[in-house]
Amino acid sequence: MNGRLREMCMRDRGILTQAYYLAAHGNHGQNKNVIFRGKVIFERMFCDKMPPPPDDAAAANGDTSDRSLAPACRSCHAIVDPIGRIFDIYDDTGRERASSDVDGYLGMDVDIGGPYQNAVEFSSALGQSQAMAQCFSRQLYRFALGRDPKALELASFESVFNVVRADSSIGDALKALTLTPSFSTLHVKSNTASCQGNF
Repeated sequence: MNGRLREMCMRDRGILTQAYYLAAHGNHGQNKNVIFRGKVIFERMFCDKMPPPPDDAAAANGDTSDRSLAPACRSCHAIVDPIGRIFDIYDDTGRERASSDVDGYLGMDVDIGGPYQNAVEFSSALGQSQAMAQCFSRQLYRFALGRDPKALELASFESVFNVVRADSSIGDALKALTLTPSFSTLHVKSNTASCQGNF
């Protein structure tokens, strides 16, 4: 493999560096792409939730251009925007910019928090993250069963999570889910509280 091809392979590795993914969460201009690209990591990879901006955000922020300092926005954007900056080297369509300083940072309280030099480095860390594995297990639950795991289903969730964090295949994780009581038991609507990430 020649040097240029090797460089391209290292730069574009994993779903998060593919043009279709970057374009789907781009097309807003560099300053706003950091929001959308950071938000999808925040919500889809770590199962957190970014609330909608307050109705009076523009008025409350006045002339503040830095969202991480704006009073009405900083609680979310101080976390989400630095995640999105990990992908700053890519433009709206996923092409690499001629030059771009990457100062991305994962400031969430998770096992892979810290600064990242590029999206490939971040993708590699994400693949080893236990926090992401837990979120993936929850997303699998939602996809297969149409709901979050309930508090009384801790054992079922743990059996799926244990397969996911063991670096098994998606097929193995799905098989593990089908073998749980959650999959074979009919659940009806009740007042039972859903789990909110405490396991």
